[in-house]
Amino acid sequence: MIKKTIIWLLTAILWLTLSNSKADNSLFTNNKTEGDCSPIINGKVDSLKLDCSNSSIPESALKSLEMSLKYMVDERIKEMRTPVEVEDLMKDLRQEIKEWETRYHALEESIQLGLTLEPDNEKLKEAEQSLKNGDFEKAAKILEELADKQEQEVEKGKEKASDYRYRAAQSFELAFKMQAALEQLESAHKLQPNNKNYAYSYALLLQKQNQRNEAEKIYRILLENKNLDKYQKSAILHNLAFLISSDIYRTLESEKIYTQALAIRKDLAMDKTESHLINLADTLNSLGLLSSKDIKKHNEAISYFDQSLDIYNSFSKQESEEALSNKLMVLNNLGTILVQYPNEYDLAKTRFYEALEICTRLSKTNPNKYLVELSAIQNNLANLISTVLEIGLISNSDLRKSAFDEAYSLYDQSIKIRTQLSDKDPQAHLFSLSQTSNNFANLLSIEKIDIKRAEFLYREALEIRQKLSKDYPNVYLPSVAGTLYNFGILLSEQHHKYQQSLSYFEQALLIYIKLEGRAKGKYSYEISNIYLGEAQALLKYESNNSDIQYFYKKSIDLKRTLFRKDRVNYTDQLVKALSSFAEFLTSRNQAEQAISTIDEAINLIDLNKKTNLIDINNDADKKSFLLTLLAKNTKDDREICQIMNRISMIVKNRIDIKQQAGSFVLACKKIGLL
Repeated sequence: MIKKTIIWLLTAILWLTLSNSKADNSLFTNNKTEGDCSPIINGKVDSLKLDCSNSSIPESALKSLEMSLKYMVDERIKEMRTPVEVEDLMKDLRQEIKEWETRYHALEESIQLGLTLEPDNEKLKEAEQSLKNGDFEKAAKILEELADKQEQEVEKGKEKASDYRYRAAQSFELAFKMQAALEQLESAHKLQPNNKNYAYSYALLLQKQNQRNEAEKIYRILLENKNLDKYQKSAILHNLAFLISSDIYRTLESEKIYTQALAIRKDLAMDKTESHLINLADTLNSLGLLSSKDIKKHNEAISYFDQSLDIYNSFSKQESEEALSNKLMVLNNLGTILVQYPNEYDLAKTRFYEALEICTRLSKTNPNKYLVELSAIQNNLANLISTVLEIGLISNSDLRKSAFDEAYSLYDQSIKIRTQLSDKDPQAHLFSLSQTSNNFANLLSIEKIDIKRAEFLYREALEIRQKLSKDYPNVYLPSVAGTLYNFGILLSEQHHKYQQSLSYFEQALLIYIKLEGRAKGKYSYEISNIYLGEAQALLKYESNNSDIQYFYKKSIDLKRTLFRKDRVNYTDQLVKALSSFAEFLTSRNQAEQAISTIDEAINLIDLNKKTNLIDINNDADKKSFLLTLLAKNTKDDREICQIMNRISMIVKNRIDIKQQAGSFVLACKKIGLL
C-alpha cells in the first residue's frame, strides 16, 4: 500500500530557510554581542516573553524590546498559513533579538564616546538615560533636537548634525520605528553623501524594509566611492548580489556580482585571517544556494558548497563558535540539496552526520541556542534514512535492520530533546515534536515493527496538531489531515481496525476538501492518496464493495492531472496507482480495462527512461510486475510467451522471477511459440 512519503521536503525547505544567504550587516558597525536572549511563548503566540541570561543590557530596555516583539508577533500571526511559517517566525525572532542587541551596544558606545568628548552635554546625558530606561523614541527625539541645533551652524556643525541623525536612526530602530529611522538616515546621508558608514546603513535598512530599488541605487553609488577598501567593497557587492537574487529574472546578474565579491574575498583570505576566511566561505555558500535553484547547475552548486566546507575544515580544532556555526549552516544547505537526488543520498547522509557532530559540540556549551538545531538535524537525518528504506534503496535484510536501528535511535533522541523544549516553550516547539512523532511512526509502520508504539506516536502527533489547530486552523489543519491519513494507513493493515482507518481517511478527506475550496488544486496530491488508501483498504477487507473502483478512478484522475503539470514529481506516483488498479481489475477478470491500464503504466515507465526525467526506483521490477499482470489478462499463447520473454530480459533484482520466466521461455521455444 502506498504510504505518503515522510515529511522530508517540508523539513528540507525549513533547513533551507534557516540557512539562507543573508545580507552582510557588519561593514562598519561594532558587532559586540553577549548573553543569550531567547523568545519564549507559552500557550498562544501572543503571550511572548524574553528569557535573557548574562546580559548587561538594562532590564527596562529589554522590557521595551519584549513589548515591541509582541506587536511584531501579533502582526505576523495574522498572516500565517502553514506550520513552516510558525517555525520561521521563531527563527526570525531569534535573529531580530541578536541584531537588536548589536544595535543597542553600538548606540550605547557611540553616546558614551560623545560624552567623553562633551562631558557637559546635558542633552546627550538625557539621551543616554532614556536609552537605559528603554524609552528609545525619547532618546531618538533628543538626538534629533541636537541634530537640528547643529545644522544651523557652519560646515563643522553639519558633520556633527549628521552624526546625531545617525544616532537618532539607531535609536528609532531600537524602537522598531523603521520609517522614522529611514528618514534620519536619509538626512545623515544627504548631509554627508561621501560618508560610507551612513550610506551603507541607509542602503541596508532600505533593503530590510523591501525598498529594493532605492537600496540598489545607494549600493551602486557606494561602489563608485574610490575610498572603499577591499573589505568594504566585497561586503557591498555581496549585499547587492543578495538583493538582486530575489528577482528570478536577474539570477545571472546576481551570480556575476557574487563572483566579483568572491574574487576580492579570495584575495583578502590570502592572509588566513579567520574573519576573511569566514566571509569567503559565506560568499561561496551564497553562490551554492543561488546555483542550486537551477537543476542544470547542480554540480556547480555542490562545488561551491564543498569549497566553503574546505575553508572551514582548514581551521584548527579551536575555531570560533561563529566558524562552527557557519560550517553547520553550509553542511545543512549541502545536505538539503543532495537529498533531492536519490543517487546522492549517501553523500547527503555523510554531510548531515558531520552537521550532527558539530551541533552536538555546540549544544554542550550553548544548549539554549543549539538544542533546537540539534533536534532538527536528528529528525532530518532519520527522515533521510527512513525515506531510503521506504523507496527500497536497501534490499538486504541485515542492512535494512541496521538502517532501521539507526533511524530509530535518531528519532528517539530528537523526541527527547523536543519534549524537553516543548515543556519550556510549547508554542515554539510542540509542532516540531508532532513532526518527529509522526515521522517516527511512519518508520515503524513502513517496517511493520513495534506497531503499538507507532499507534501511540501517531496519536500523540494527532492530539498536538488538533490542539494547535483550535487556535490557528488555517495553519495546522493540513497537518492534522496528514496525520489522520498516515494513521489510517497503519490501521488499514489490521483487520479489526480497518473500519477506524476508513473513518480517519474520511476525516482527512473532509479537511482537505474544505481547504481545497480556498485554494483549488493545492491538496490534490493528498486527496488522491486518500482515495487510493480507501480503495486498497476496502479491497483487502470488503473485496466486493462497489466503491473500490470509484475510489481508484478518483485517485488516478487526480494523479493524471498532477502528472500533466509536473512529470518529474508525479510519474512514479501515477505508475504505482495504475499498477494497483490493474491488479484489482485482473482479480475481477476485467481483462480489457486491465490491459489498457497496464499499457498506460508501462508507457509511463518507458517514457521516463527515454526522457530521463527522473529515476523511477526499481523500474525493472515494476515493469515485470505489470507484464505479469498483462500475461494473466492475455488469452493468446503466443502473446503470453512474448511477454514472458520480455520479463526474462528486464528483471535484474529478482533471480527467482528471472529463472521462472526463463523456464517458461524455453518451454515456449520447444513448442514453436517463440
